[in-house]
Amino acid sequence: MCTKIKGLLLTIFLLHFCALFAQNKSLAQELYLNNNYQEAVVLYEELLEKKPKSSNYITIIADCYRNLEAFDKAHKVLDKALLQNPNQYIYLLEKGQTYNLEKKTTQAQKTFQKLLSTLEKNPKRLAFYAQQFKKYLLLEEAVFCYELLQKNKYNASYDYELARLYGSLSQKEKMFEAYLNYTQNNPSRLAIVKRRLQEFTSVDANSESNLLLKKILFKRIQNTPITTYNELLSWLFIQEKDYTKAFLQERALYKRTHQSPMGLLGLARIALEDKEIESSKNTLKYLIQNSSLTSYVLEAHQMLLKIESEQALNDLNKQVVVRETYERLIKEYKSHPKSIELTLDYAYFLAFKQNERKEAINILKELRKKPHINDLKKAKAEILLADVLLLNNQFNEALINYARATEHAKNHPVAQEANFKVAKASYYTGDFKWALTQLNVLKASTTQLIANDAMKLALLIEDYMDKEYTNEALARFAKADLLNFQEKPDKALEVYETLIDAQDAKTLQDAILYHKAQLLYEQKKYSQSLESTQKLIKNHSNSLYFDDILYLQAKLHETLENIEAAKQSYKQLVFNHQDSIYYTDARKAYRRLTGE
Repeated sequence: MCTKIKGLLLTIFLLHFCALFAQNKSLAQELYLNNNYQEAVVLYEELLEKKPKSSNYITIIADCYRNLEAFDKAHKVLDKALLQNPNQYIYLLEKGQTYNLEKKTTQAQKTFQKLLSTLEKNPKRLAFYAQQFKKYLLLEEAVFCYELLQKNKYNASYDYELARLYGSLSQKEKMFEAYLNYTQNNPSRLAIVKRRLQEFTSVDANSESNLLLKKILFKRIQNTPITTYNELLSWLFIQEKDYTKAFLQERALYKRTHQSPMGLLGLARIALEDKEIESSKNTLKYLIQNSSLTSYVLEAHQMLLKIESEQALNDLNKQVVVRETYERLIKEYKSHPKSIELTLDYAYFLAFKQNERKEAINILKELRKKPHINDLKKAKAEILLADVLLLNNQFNEALINYARATEHAKNHPVAQEANFKVAKASYYTGDFKWALTQLNVLKASTTQLIANDAMKLALLIEDYMDKEYTNEALARFAKADLLNFQEKPDKALEVYETLIDAQDAKTLQDAILYHKAQLLYEQKKYSQSLESTQKLIKNHSNSLYFDDILYLQAKLHETLENIEAAKQSYKQLVFNHQDSIYYTDARKAYRRLTGE
C-alpha cells in the first residue's frame, strides 16, 4: 500500500515538475521574442541547468547577452559549450557573430574561416549552415557553403539560393547564370525567375544588365538550344518594347515545338495594349497562316478584325474587306464554338461602325436561337442587342434584354455588367431615382471596375439631385453621355460646351471636364484633351474624378512624348492615390518610364 502511495506521489511530483518546466520554457520564449532579454536570459539559464547540453538554449543565451551588449558573457557561454562539445559547430558561428557585433572584424573572419574549413572536411551539414549564415546576413559565407554543395554534386540543387545571394552581392553575371541553370532544371518555375530577373533588368535595351543577360542567353541558345532560353529572351525583348525581336524568338519557339501558339497570341495582345499595332498585326497574321489549331486561329482572326475595323473607319474599301472577312469566317467555322464570339464582334461592327443596326439586331436575335450557344454567351448576345436598341433610343426594349442577360448569367460578372447597363439606361433617360437604386446595389459588386463605375455615377447623382430627383443640368449632361454612347461624339461635345457656359451647371464642371477630356482622347485630339485635364486638376483638386483625370493626363503626356510630365502624373497617382483602380497600372507605367 505504502509503495503504491509513494509511486503516486512521485508521479504527481514529476507531472508538476514537467508542467512547471514547460511553463518556464514558454515564458522564456515569450520574453525573448518580445526583446525582453534581461528577464529572458535568467529563465533560459535556469532551463540550461536542467538540460545542460541544449544547443538551442546556449545559442539563445548568447544572443540575449549580445543584445544586452554583454559580449564577454556571450563568449564565456559559447567557450564553455565548445569545450564540452567541440563538434557542435554552431557555437563557432555564434562566436563569429559575437565578434561581428563587437566590430572585431579580424577575429570574426578567423572564426568563420575556421568553421568553413571544418565544414569543407565534413560537409554533411553545409545546407544548414548556409541558412544560418544567411540569417546573420553573412552572404559570402553562405555562398561558399552552397557552392561547395554544388561542387560535391549532392542530390539537391541550390541554383535558386545562389542566384538570390549573387544578386544581393551585385554579382550579376553569376546571378544570371544561376537563374538560367535553375530554369533549365525547373522549367515550370520560369514565371518566378522572370519576376526575379525583372528586379535587375529595365526597359533600357542598352543597360548593363540587359546587355549582359542577352549575351548569356544568346550563348546558351547556341550551345544548349532549350525552349526556356528563347522564352526568356522573348520576355526580355518585351520588357524593352522591342516587339519585332520578341516575335523572332516566339516564331523560333513555335517552329521548334509546333505546339500551342499561345506565346504568339500573348505577344500580339501585349503589343496591341502598348499601341504597337503593326507588330501585333504581323504576329497575328503569322499565327493565322501557320497554326493548325482552330481555336487559336479564330482568336487571332478575332483580334485582327477588331484592329482592322478600327483602322477602316474612314476607308470604305477597307470596311468592305473587314465585312467580307467576318462573313467568310462565320460561314466557314459556323459549327465551332468560337464562331459565336466572332458573330458578336460582327454584330457590334455593323451596329456601331457601319450604322447598320437593323441587320445587327437580326443577327443577334438569330444567334440567341443557336442550339450550341451556352447561357453565358446568350447573356453577352442579350447585352449587345440591348446596346444596339439603345442606339435607336428603344429604351424599354433595351431594359427587357438587359434583364434577360441577368437571368442567363446569374452569379456571374456578366450579370453585374447587365445590371450596370440598366442603371446607365435609366440615367440616360433622366430616371435618376431608379438609376441610383440600382447603383447602390452595384457598389458592392465583386467586379472592381463595375463597383468603381457604379460608385462614381451614384455619387454624381447624389451630389446634384434635389428632393424630387430632378436636375435639368444633370439631365443635359446625361444626354451628352448618351450621344457619346450612340457614336455621336461631335454632338456630345456640343452639349458639354453648352454646359461649361451654363449657370445651372457650375457644380458639374469637374464631371463635364473629365467626360470632355475622355471623349477628346478617344477622338485622338490629344492636345485639346490635355487642356481639359489641366483645367480640372487646377480648379477641382477635390473632384470625384481626380484619379481618373490624373491617369488620363499621364497617358496623354506619354502619347505626346512629354515623358517627364508623364512620370510626374503617374508618380502622383502611385504615391497619393493608392486606393485608385488605376494604381497597379500607374505603378507599372511609372517603373517602365523610370527604368526602376
